[in-house]
Amino acid sequence: MGVVEGITLLVTALLSFVLVKSFIHFCIRHNLLAFPNSRSNHKDPTPVGGGVVILTIFFMGSIPVILRFTGDMKAPLILFMALALLCIISFKNDISPMSISSRLLTHVIAASLGACVVTSHGSIFAYTVHPDIEFGAIVFIIVGFMNIYNFMDGIDGMTGMETIFLCTSLGILFSLLQIQTNYTYISLLLASSTIGFLWYNWHSAAIFMGDAGSITIGYILSLLLLVLAAKGYWLQAFMLPMYYFMDAGLVLLIRIVKLQRFWEAHSEHFFQKAVRTGISHAEVVLKVAIFNIALFGIVLSTITQTPQKNLIALLIAIGLGMLTVCSLKIPMTFLNLTVKRSVRYKQ
Repeated sequence: MGVVEGITLLVTALLSFVLVKSFIHFCIRHNLLAFPNSRSNHKDPTPVGGGVVILTIFFMGSIPVILRFTGDMKAPLILFMALALLCIISFKNDISPMSISSRLLTHVIAASLGACVVTSHGSIFAYTVHPDIEFGAIVFIIVGFMNIYNFMDGIDGMTGMETIFLCTSLGILFSLLQIQTNYTYISLLLASSTIGFLWYNWHSAAIFMGDAGSITIGYILSLLLLVLAAKGYWLQAFMLPMYYFMDAGLVLLIRIVKLQRFWEAHSEHFFQKAVRTGISHAEVVLKVAIFNIALFGIVLSTITQTPQKNLIALLIAIGLGMLTVCSLKIPMTFLNLTVKRSVRYKQ
């Protein structure tokens, strides 16, 4: 990355604080609020749709890359169109719930466009399966990851923290592995675009990300992780979102065994149950953050190791993930770091 990109990252980070605060006031004035329901982990009506601000800043920060891009502009344009489509439909769903089928159709269309870009970087299966099968698998992975990311957006600070962790980790990996400088910048750009949101979403939250954020960010991250896998680093791509896979995967398995409608929205994730037992949102999020830091160290250790040692590293990561999931309900009050703000909706 050059000086221009570095300055842009700093500007987008600062801009995110200003625009998120302005958007909170806008939502309050126009009654764009998420009201508590049976699945909620909040008690007061809260502005929703913060993801729109994150994506807007992300688009603005992408301008230096676009201006310096000398290759075929088809791929960037396809991705911007897919992101815009996802953001519009998801924000509409935040304001007025849409049918599952219409949202899923949008996800599949965007995932298909994204799969075209991923396959241009190589094969996530090392060219061992038919291209059509691989394309379908990539579409399935993108749609699945987007929705996992959406499901896990259930308490204050969780998705903002996870986004910054994943993006920063990916940026470091892309740089260390010398995989196209643009991917390093795009990863760090999404992290810097999210910083201001995380501040205002930290417990007790003054704004929620909404589907407009969790779906679109999940989409971007799925593409970045798949590009990493297509370059031969599938193990690292799989390990980075380990906590989300562990929590969502275990809950999905439990719901299937209980013959519940596993495809429907719920509030049964381990981090949500921990909050309902009295553990603060901040404490739960910081526990996951500590796990993520340890996880990234393990991921870095796998880059130059043998397959046998990488298997051991994967098992250690899974074990730590299980330990984290099971320890969320154990009080650790020194991690209870909440923020009081003047920017809040008042009835």
